[in-house]
Amino acid sequence: MTEPTPTHTTYGFIGLGQMGHGMAKNLRAKIPNSDTLYIYDVNSEGGSMGSEKGTLSFMVGCRTSLYARTLSILRNMGKESSIFHSGAAGTGLKTKLLNNYLSSITTIATAETINMGIRAGLDPYKFNEVLNASSDELQHESQ
Repeated sequence: MTEPTPTHTTYGFIGLGQMGHGMAKNLRAKIPNSDTLYIYDVNSEGGSMGSEKGTLSFMVGCRTSLYARTLSILRNMGKESSIFHSGAAGTGLKTKLLNNYLSSITTIATAETINMGIRAGLDPYKFNEVLNASSDELQHESQ
């Protein structure tokens, strides 16, 4: 698909849900004059609290040439340092899903570690303090 000439009015559809590449393709096929419509695959992290505070993180899937347009809109909902261009349409959802996967694994590993500590006779509250302090140190080292 080529960029439209300046005489055309162009439209952008920012899908803030979990819209993958297949859905974007189906949407484009159903809209007439789709040569002037651009699909942006935008997924967010941060939930309702992040939404209320304007601190959402966004993973944006779209053409590189269109990213600046999206960025100017998303800056109203999150910090620019938390808005990431993931690649072509569909990559925003893939990035979000993998980020959620890592978060889930971390949660399961933490719960299992605390469970093993309890079974080994450790005080769960004291052990949790150590884990929190160590996690903070690791977090600061990785930044």
